[in-house]
Amino acid sequence: MSLHCIPIRSQPPKSPCPDLLLNNLTPTDLQLHQVRQSIQGADEDIPRLQDAINRLSSQLEALQSFVERHRGVVSVVRQLPNEVLLKIFTHSLNFKHPLFNSMNALSNIIRVCARWRAVALASPSLWRHFVFNSVAYQSLRGPSRNAKLLRQTSLQLQRSGQTPLSVHLTGYSIEQELLDTLLTVSSRWQSASLRLAPSYYRHIFTSRADFTILKELTLKFEDPYNGDATGFVQSLPVLVDFTLHMSRREWHIPRGFESLWARLLACTLVQCHTEAILRILPLFSPETRVSLVDCVADVQVGDSGLAPVQLAISALSLNSCRNEFITIFLKVVAAPRLKKFVVSECDPYRTCSLLPSITAFLSNSSCTLTHLALCVKYAILSELLTLLTLPHTRHICALDIDFLSTPSAPVIDALAAHDIVPNLRSFTLRNCGSVEDAGILALHTSRRPILQQLWLQRCTNGLTLSRAASQTLKSDGLEVVIFQHLDYW
Repeated sequence: MSLHCIPIRSQPPKSPCPDLLLNNLTPTDLQLHQVRQSIQGADEDIPRLQDAINRLSSQLEALQSFVERHRGVVSVVRQLPNEVLLKIFTHSLNFKHPLFNSMNALSNIIRVCARWRAVALASPSLWRHFVFNSVAYQSLRGPSRNAKLLRQTSLQLQRSGQTPLSVHLTGYSIEQELLDTLLTVSSRWQSASLRLAPSYYRHIFTSRADFTILKELTLKFEDPYNGDATGFVQSLPVLVDFTLHMSRREWHIPRGFESLWARLLACTLVQCHTEAILRILPLFSPETRVSLVDCVADVQVGDSGLAPVQLAISALSLNSCRNEFITIFLKVVAAPRLKKFVVSECDPYRTCSLLPSITAFLSNSSCTLTHLALCVKYAILSELLTLLTLPHTRHICALDIDFLSTPSAPVIDALAAHDIVPNLRSFTLRNCGSVEDAGILALHTSRRPILQQLWLQRCTNGLTLSRAASQTLKSDGLEVVIFQHLDYW
């Protein structure tokens, strides 16, 4: 019988004796008979109602299942072209983990559906990143971990086709066979980051591998290396971006890199020996962007062995360096072609300003800066004004200031009131806290239309500028950007 043919009460039956529901009187025989008949009728309806509910629930589940199964047919994701899917897959990659590791999205993407798997397997660019570290090695279970890793590496090489490769190797437990497998395709290495034991570096440096397209390279030495890297350097004909991390400042840079410095466009030296830095810097060309990171002075200011050093570079960054190192470095070197200069100190124990040393360095160099970034502690406003009124800073078009413990309002007021850096087009203020709208508006009024961009770092106490002021400035031609993290130029 269909559901619509089942006689189902729309309402519960009417009580034959409603007064007895409100008291505890003894019912009459007639009342007993009437109540029993009503109960019997209701009992007969309950199974039919339950059966109807079961049938309707079954139909409801079937309809819900139908909707869910067909919803994917009309989903936006299903309509995306393969090219768009590939871009999404590319952005989802996690370069800290191997592609076959569960922490990397690609290992899950190829298991979603046949189409996604086909798109991923047909896209060599997704498989170009080779990452190996000790954590990844430990994640492989069983006694045949090395064999499994080699199979994964061979499979990834096959899927990467002829695409240029990115190789990141970290650790002391890399199998020689794995390293040899990757070296067989060294001609496809485009970027590489290596942090290995000396024995592995010796193997690479003496392998006579061909790194013909390697443009970006990072070498981190956890232990001293006393070998020669001349042959390796000669196999890097197009290398333009090089990072050298020595881990211990007393370690010397391996022999053989002398012919490399002059042809670099970007070089980062991390925790390198001070004397080695001063020996290397004059070898760079004017086009080289040099960054010194986490450097600590290992010589004295009055050391007679430190001869004045003339630099040809046009861009220099001193990042996370100790105050004493910066002071010594700026006292010894001169950079007459310097255009972009970044100073970011990291010294919790010093209480003196670096601005006088920076001022003396610029005067000694007789350079003409276009970009200046200062992240220093205990800065004095008068020292900043002295620095910014130099002829060497007059042509600055981009100024980035982070004075850490210094209030930002006086800096803004000074830039608005003084005729300094008249060509300033972009001004960045970091850790500025809450600034007054009036100060920013005054800065804009005094420097329009030249000042075009204002970058303010968002701090823990909220937005640094009111929305009304931001909209007013934008409508008047000044772009205001509130940011949380921003790299230097």
